[in-house]
Amino acid sequence: MVTSADRSDDQKAPSRGLTRREFLPLLSAAPLATVATRSRAAAAARASGAEARFVYVGTYTAPGVPPGGTHPSTAVGIYVFRMDPTDGGLTPVQIVTTDNPSFLALDPTLTHLYSTNENVGGRFSAYAIDQGNGALTFLNTQPSHGDFPAHLGVHPSGAYLLGTNYGTGNYPIYRINADGSIGALTDDFQGEGNGTGPRPDRQDRTRTRFSPTPAPVTCSASIWAPTRSTPGRSTSARAC
Repeated sequence: MVTSADRSDDQKAPSRGLTRREFLPLLSAAPLATVATRSRAAAAARASGAEARFVYVGTYTAPGVPPGGTHPSTAVGIYVFRMDPTDGGLTPVQIVTTDNPSFLALDPTLTHLYSTNENVGGRFSAYAIDQGNGALTFLNTQPSHGDFPAHLGVHPSGAYLLGTNYGTGNYPIYRINADGSIGALTDDFQGEGNGTGPRPDRQDRTRTRFSPTPAPVTCSASIWAPTRSTPGRSTSARAC
């Protein structure tokens, strides 16, 4: 889940909202009671100068069973909500239908959102964020050059998108175009490892993860870091 600051509190939420049947399975115990006090909370927010935010929720979509889950998903894509700054209540704004957008990332300017499409032969997708109502507009999608892309991140400059393919252990890097769409592939670093570990069923080969720091790491492989001399390229920093 990621959030984006709402720069305009005066525009109405667009298009399709969530029904109660759709909303409850997605967010479980979300406080629907806050809807009843929405106008009073909004007035309090304006008086205090607090700023509302938009919340973007990625999902594993139907009919698959999410990793670690026991039941098929009922989700259909990316869910957009408006968060009340006074009580944390969520108001449905939009549902963007897409397949397995399991990980989301915002660019530094909060004007574009990027998602994985975590499948065999996966993809990364780009969306423009409406600065008034938080709604997403699809820009384009690019192949991930691997299987099960599980993570992605935007360089602090906003110029490059780093992706990771969990299933194949590689890190594709893309240039981000001026309009926020995903551009040409600039590098594709393949992690290498011996595949040993306490979970042979999940560690039969190199797999990728993101660390809590800006640099992602591979299991039983190496730390990836962008090169300073050549933007958009990568280098192996050290063995794990």
